[in-house]
Amino acid sequence: MKEVDALSYALVHHYGIQVGDRVGIAMRNLPEWVVSFAAIVSIGAISVSLNAWWTEDELEYAINDSGLTLMIGDTSASRAPRTPARRRA
Repeated sequence: MKEVDALSYALVHHYGIQVGDRVGIAMRNLPEWVVSFAAIVSIGAISVSLNAWWTEDELEYAINDSGLTLMIGDTSASRAPRTPARRRA
């Protein structure tokens, strides 16, 4: 799938994700969730599923506790403000 290959490439070459790095996914049930998961595991990284409805404090705790290198999220207007600001790119 072209989308998986493109995201896999970006994770490695643009975000510096390496084998064993933890990459979080915080998004609603979208096709992009499956693409993200497939791309993460295809490069040997670890996919960490996050509840996209958590509050900012809950997301902050999960990000810190899981040791994420990167988090992939959707751009939902209700979800984005709950993402800790220093983590957004």
